[in-house]
Amino acid sequence: MSKRGQLTLFIIIGLILLISLGLFFALRQPVTLEEPLRAPLEFRAAETIARDCIEQQLLKAATVVSAQGGYLIAPIDSFNVDGTPIGYGVDHGKPTLPSLESVENDITTFVATTLSGCVDGDALREQGYTFTDSVPDVTVDSSPTQLRAVVDWGARVGKASTQYTYGRVSGSLAIPYEQFYLSAASAADDARDGVVDISVLAADQFSHELLPHNTSHYLISTRLGNLTSENLIFLFAVRGKNLEPPRITVPQLLSLARDELRTLTVDVTDPDGGTVKLDVESAIATLSGNTLSIRSSVTGEYGVTINAVDDDMQRSSTTITVQVGG
Repeated sequence: MSKRGQLTLFIIIGLILLISLGLFFALRQPVTLEEPLRAPLEFRAAETIARDCIEQQLLKAATVVSAQGGYLIAPIDSFNVDGTPIGYGVDHGKPTLPSLESVENDITTFVATTLSGCVDGDALREQGYTFTDSVPDVTVDSSPTQLRAVVDWGARVGKASTQYTYGRVSGSLAIPYEQFYLSAASAADDARDGVVDISVLAADQFSHELLPHNTSHYLISTRLGNLTSENLIFLFAVRGKNLEPPRITVPQLLSLARDELRTLTVDVTDPDGGTVKLDVESAIATLSGNTLSIRSSVTGEYGVTINAVDDDMQRSSTTITVQVGG
């Protein structure tokens, strides 16, 4: 990895930790409850705490899932960067980015499993409430304008001798998450046939960066904003295709008379479907296109080596043994 790419990658990984704190306040928008007048006055503070927790966990979920290639728990065969697993968006030329529905499901799982721990905390107790948990039923959906979670929840809060059941609570963030995902998916689609040219990606409110790691792996990031401000980062890995070298077919042994001219066609193919260039190494042979010409005025045994290279820089060679008689 180049120094610039390595530095950028470390910045991105570091931002994953910072975003969950800073971006919440930058992107938070007013949320309207499905039933805004349901909570009695003495439980309005508890309602607000629940809404804030939904938004906090929603953002943390989106941050973690997006930074791991669309996964809450990245697959075992993921690309590992300094202990952080990042899922493949392209693997050996095949698109493997999870669907938007799958990404939303992983965000849903995160919110559902962390919401109670967020609500049942110091903020609630400082207001004099008690908390009785219940398993939340969470639905997360994205749109071109927001990321939203709706929670149907039987959890109860109490104060003195009175109790209140949360019922349905919703929270949303002003993040165009659907378009954010589609922009990352577009980059993955462009990367299927090789290293993507970031400059040709469609211009939108998102920016993309290619982060080389080694000869067969690189990362692509899609982000909203820039690296000096709060933003979400969708990061996925690309693993190169299983490339094969060109295949050369020629006779392995030729017998010629002295000063005899022998021409033959070099049959060469690229299993990956690319173009192939040929050259020859020999004092008694020349190559024009795929036509090999061999002649010697001196008897003896010679080697004629044919080299091939394709447009993926995969190489192969073969040697013809030429016996020149008197």
